[in-house]
Amino acid sequence: MKVVNAARAVDVMLAKYTLLALPVVALIMILTLSWPWLTLIIGGGYLVALSSCLYRLTALFRTRNPISNFIHRQQGQLRVCSLAGVYDLHGPWQSIPLHNIRHIRVYDHRMCIVTSNSECELSLVATRDALLAYMRAIMADTQVDIT
Repeated sequence: MKVVNAARAVDVMLAKYTLLALPVVALIMILTLSWPWLTLIIGGGYLVALSSCLYRLTALFRTRNPISNFIHRQQGQLRVCSLAGVYDLHGPWQSIPLHNIRHIRVYDHRMCIVTSNSECELSLVATRDALLAYMRAIMADTQVDIT
């Protein structure tokens, strides 16, 4: 499977905002030097957030998170989950019965599965073309409209 070459816009924006927060975090840490544990907690939290944001911009992140890790077809249902949180964490798995799926809308780095009573939005590391190809392959024997 082809690896996405470009970072997701949301990851780039998050990294920019995290880097822009550095002066504010540094000021807060200076002001809290008389409470070393608080300074350590603030600094540690910021380092975890910053390292996660920068990791999500790397090719390693894109290689470790292929589409097939987040979308599975099993016995009459589609099992899906979305990227969430820090590093490679993902959200909870959801099971969607195939007969309830009405339409699947595919965009760059995300997908929306429309069912008879709800919508399921997924955040993924893949281009629109890669998502379309994968979804058409696993949903080939159904009448679901994939665009």
